[in-house]
Amino acid sequence: MTSASWRSGYAAECKSKTKPCKINENPKISYQDKPESDCEPDNRRVLQKENAVSGATDHGAISLVAQKNQQPKHTPKQRRSAMSKYGKADHKRAAKTLGYALTLGDVTAWHGFTIVLLARLTERERAALAFAAFNSLDHNNAYKTASVALFGTLNGEVVG
Repeated sequence: MTSASWRSGYAAECKSKTKPCKINENPKISYQDKPESDCEPDNRRVLQKENAVSGATDHGAISLVAQKNQQPKHTPKQRRSAMSKYGKADHKRAAKTLGYALTLGDVTAWHGFTIVLLARLTERERAALAFAAFNSLDHNNAYKTASVALFGTLNGEVVG
């Protein structure tokens, strides 16, 4: 049998008036153009399995949704830090920007940090921060840093 004769025979068989095939006797809505076409399998229908989660408890299995919602009994619930709970928003932003400046470590990042400090912290808070920073340095480095910050000079020379 040649391919042309096979196609013509198949087309004639599909056009003949026969009883609908059992394949198309699906009461659910499918994606076939004609739901009750003669002897034509519904090859565009999306086969859907029943929801495994809803039927999971019928045979003793724990549903996936219940597993996600249950915390293990031996693990304590994660808690937020005190800073995230009680810290002021401006203090959190300043601390975050300090982390960025430390990570980047370039002049632009430190100038940006200065701008954030001016915008977010009070004069007293900035003074306390400077006091703590200067106290963490040895005497010579603290003096040089203060000289550059306040007067723009380092060892008697103007710094850009």
